[in-house]
Formats: sequence, structure tokens, C-alpha cells
Amino acid sequence: MPRSNPIRRGLSTMSSSGLKKIVNIAICGFGRAGRLHFHNIRKNHRCLLKYVLDCETKPVHHTLNEYNLPKVEIVCDREYDRILQDKDLDAVLVTTPTNTHEDYIQQAIRANKAIFCEKPVASSVAGIAQCYSEADKAGKPLFCAFNRRFDPSLLGLHRQVQEGKIGKIHEIRTTSRDGELAPMSYFKQAPVIYLDSAVHDFDWICWLAREEPVGVFAHGVAHNKVIADRNDSDTAVIVLSFPSGIIGTVSVGRYSTYGYDQRTEVHGDKGMLVYENAREAVQFASSQGYLSGTPHPSFPERYAEAYAGELDHFVDLVLDPSVPMRVTRESTLLASRVAAACEQSVREGRMVPLAAAPESAV
Repeated sequence: MPRSNPIRRGLSTMSSSGLKKIVNIAICGFGRAGRLHFHNIRKNHRCLLKYVLDCETKPVHHTLNEYNLPKVEIVCDREYDRILQDKDLDAVLVTTPTNTHEDYIQQAIRANKAIFCEKPVASSVAGIAQCYSEADKAGKPLFCAFNRRFDPSLLGLHRQVQEGKIGKIHEIRTTSRDGELAPMSYFKQAPVIYLDSAVHDFDWICWLAREEPVGVFAHGVAHNKVIADRNDSDTAVIVLSFPSGIIGTVSVGRYSTYGYDQRTEVHGDKGMLVYENAREAVQFASSQGYLSGTPHPSFPERYAEAYAGELDHFVDLVLDPSVPMRVTRESTLLASRVAAACEQSVREGRMVPLAAAPESAV
């Protein structure tokens, strides 16, 4: 007879030491990111999904029926306060539109819940700092999902840089282009490209450099009229100037014809490390030569391992408060401060100094 899953049998979620071993989670927002995290929660033996909150409940019903999860409760967004009153609920996972993140986080903090939030934590640097301050007071983890820090390939590159393989860093270049353009409805509520897309590159470059940039220059254009009409860009280049002399360069785009494009190049006085764009492993060979595999279509496929890894880290944080946070408040604030500097640079047409962190972040 096959062994049944103890989570599904409803057995104790406490270990012999009295510490919880299962984290009860509510997903807030069931769009593309929410569904991605749903599958990782479903596969993680240390997680139990209790609630899915979304204003559109029909797609949620369909997914839960598909995976035979009748015990997961579906709630609309106006019932958020009710599920926060559930004393068995340990954590909320926030994947709602960016302009709602801060409110969802603050309510969860007041209810004494741990929070996993897709970037950015809030729409402003001050709002992000306030969220972290309140989470610290409550003694609950607030985790911002900068997923590249959990990607095995990029972790390997980072390790080699920190071990000094290329010596003193001179330059860091990243390329980040989405594959298919997101639906136009997405851009009606999404942040501008610097906070929505390039913020991942800012976190990645600053983590590699191990210092804050002192100057930021950004230039962007919009080839798509809908994006142009909201004063945003679909193609941009950003230059970061660091006090040690490192130059960081980000090329970011909302779409490309050939698929999801993610590359990194780190050049130093002893050599260079390059991460080329990930492709399907299979190659086709014929009399015409070799045909390489195609790039991944989008972020769920490219960063599948990273998304699973960041969830596992979050579970560690919830179950054991002594575990060090791998994405700190300082790093989250830094990436958003760079994004804010990009917007200022675009408005003023010049390189601008990086603004100091808010006092509440210190």
C-alpha cells in the first residue's frame, strides 16, 4: 500500500522539539507569478496551502480542481482580513499588482504573519523602508523575492567572482529581455521598466560588486505606443558608477523576437566570467551544420530552480528565526533606490547621484 502524505492526512505540524515543521500559506494574487508559486508550494513537503485570494475566483477553482485540492479555500480580495485572523495561518505570499503590495504587507504584519513578496515590496523607497521597519518591530520575516540569488548557475558565477578568480572587477554587464510582450492590460498597473524589470539587474550587479553605486545614468525609449503613452520605456540602457571604479551596464527590454534573454559578463584584471543565455539542451545536427536549442520562452521556465529555491529559503526563515536572510532589507532598498535614480536621470537627462537610504531604513 502506498504511503500517504502526512500533510494530506492532517497529522501534527509540530516536531518533537515543539517547533513547527509545516508552514501554512495563503497566496494573494493568482496571476502568472501566483500560479508559479502555487506549483512550488504544492511540491514542497514543508508547505501547506490554505487559501488562495484573488478577485477572479473562476481560474482558481479550475486549477484547484485540476490538482484535486478541495481543502484549499478560495477567497476574494475583500476577505483578506478574515483569513489573516486564522491563527493557524503562518505566512502570506503576495503576488498582487505592485500598487497593492504595501497594504497587503502592512495588514499581514499587524496580524503577525510572515511575508513573502514579489518585487518590489512597495511602489516607493520610503514605503519599502516602512514595511521593513514594521516587520522588524513585529519580529516577522519580510522576504523580497530577488530570485537570481537562488539560481544555481548565477550562484556559481557569484562564488567565482567572490573567490577572486577574475581579480579586481572592472566592469559588469547584464542583458535582460523578456520574450513575448506582456498583455497591454499589464502595463496599466505595472511600475515603469526600471522598478519592474531592471530592478533584478540592479540587485544582481550590486551583489556582485559588493558596494553601492555613487552615480546612475539611464536612457530609455518606447517603440510600443501603449507603453509610450504611459511615459514608460520598453527598451533602456543604464550605467552604474561605483566608488571602486567598477562600471555596471544594464541593457533591458520588454520583449524580444527570439525568447527570454538573460546574460551576464564580469570582467576583471585577471580574466572574465560570462554567463550566456540559457537554451534548451538538445541540439539538431544535419548536413547544414548544428542548430542550437532555443532560449526559454519566459521567466518561469528559465528560473524554475531559483523560484523553488527562494520558497525553500523562505520556509527556513519561518521555521527557524535564527536563519540569516539571504535578501536583506538593505539590498532590497538599494535596488529600489537605483530604480528611483533611473527615473530621475531620465527626467533630467544626466547622471545623478544615488540618494541616501531613508532614515527609517537605518
